[in-house]
Amino acid sequence: MRKLLISTIIVFISLSTIVFAQSFKEKVLTSPDVSFVWNFQRGFEELMRFLKFTQSMKIGYSLDLAERRIGEMEVLINKSKPDYIIFSESEYEREINNIEFELNSTGKFDIIDILESLKSVNKTDAISRLQTQIKVLGNISVKVPDPVKNLIINAAKRSSGLITTLSKTL
Repeated sequence: MRKLLISTIIVFISLSTIVFAQSFKEKVLTSPDVSFVWNFQRGFEELMRFLKFTQSMKIGYSLDLAERRIGEMEVLINKSKPDYIIFSESEYEREINNIEFELNSTGKFDIIDILESLKSVNKTDAISRLQTQIKVLGNISVKVPDPVKNLIINAAKRSSGLITTLSKTL
């Protein structure tokens, strides 16, 4: 009964955040079409990732970077640069892979052990952020050419799968 109540509350909170999905453009420092500056930014991001010591910090940072990559896609749509959108999408997928890696790095498959190892991760916040990202990816998918559209939809599906994984650990 308690799990059902907690799940219901989480779903309610998560759905309310989807309604208020905003653009992630304000998180963009520079986009991939400005290659030198963007490469410098990516190097700095990797340095910052190296300085994240806990699993919770790494997951939170990857969520931040995933939002930045979506913002880049939004900026690139306005610039009509589909090749760079594909690049930003692959970088978004990389961040989702990093989150999955952190969640699976415990090497434990017992749900109680997983809960114990992840209790410092704010799973509800991560789920709501991923749901917002999926909403924005949906908005992006209707604005891009067909070859890019499939990549964006697949990225949203991966994020949805990650939500399922996080939900199982609540």
